[in-house]
Amino acid sequence: MTATTGEREKRVAQRRIKGFTKQFGEAHRKLALHAAFPLALTPDLLYQIWANFVPEAPWEAVAHLLLSRLCRQVGYEMYEMDVCDRNLLLRELKEQFGQERLDELAEFLLDYVAQRLTNDDPDTQDLAEAQEWTALAYTKPDELARELAEALSARVKQQDITEIFRLASLVETFGDPLVQSGFEPLLIYANGMTTFARGNREGAAARFAKLPVQRGQIGIAGVTLDIPVAELELPGGQVNLASAFYVERSPIEKLCYQAILQPGALIRIKGSRQMGKTSLMAR
Repeated sequence: MTATTGEREKRVAQRRIKGFTKQFGEAHRKLALHAAFPLALTPDLLYQIWANFVPEAPWEAVAHLLLSRLCRQVGYEMYEMDVCDRNLLLRELKEQFGQERLDELAEFLLDYVAQRLTNDDPDTQDLAEAQEWTALAYTKPDELARELAEALSARVKQQDITEIFRLASLVETFGDPLVQSGFEPLLIYANGMTTFARGNREGAAARFAKLPVQRGQIGIAGVTLDIPVAELELPGGQVNLASAFYVERSPIEKLCYQAILQPGALIRIKGSRQMGKTSLMAR
């Protein structure tokens, strides 16, 4: 997403939230702040949020919110907010009520999942997992990053494209807390994997080139993730930045990386042909 597109979506989201508040009032807005915490909403879940956190709002606020432009129906009695709307509301929630309220909502959501989302239906299990990750996103982002990385690693090894898309979408949804906690590489990797899965090999390579790839892998949150190779690579000349054929020769790379940062740096690399000089320069 470009900066211009992101700014436009943010302005649209701000207008939607402002319009909702103008139509229904501040008590409804406060309910919307709390309703932004779960990844998906049902009438029952939103009613429980209203009863536990915003009882001062009129009870019909539950229906008003679900049927407003802030929510869209994605299944039978299943609603969700736009990512941009949700992020703006969550930031405001934290500003108004502090981290303690996020912790309370996380505990509430985990209890709700344990009590209500208990059957063996795969869709229900996926929803339960996503709601549990939501609770972690704003309370234990390190743990969330590890679990998402583990799930992505397993699906990439299985070449499960559908699950890769689902997980990458969740990573994007949790983008704000992940980036704030230093896990932007996970977003880049997930975006690169979806680009790769769509058949855009060059676009995927450009995204993976932003990551500190070593021997075709990257470590995120203590988890090793594979960089996919589209086809058998025949090494010759400069190899791809994500290539598994590039062999690091410590401490040569480290010394070069440090030297190139110095003002007016000049590095002379000597070696026989086909030893990786050009590939090192690219890195």
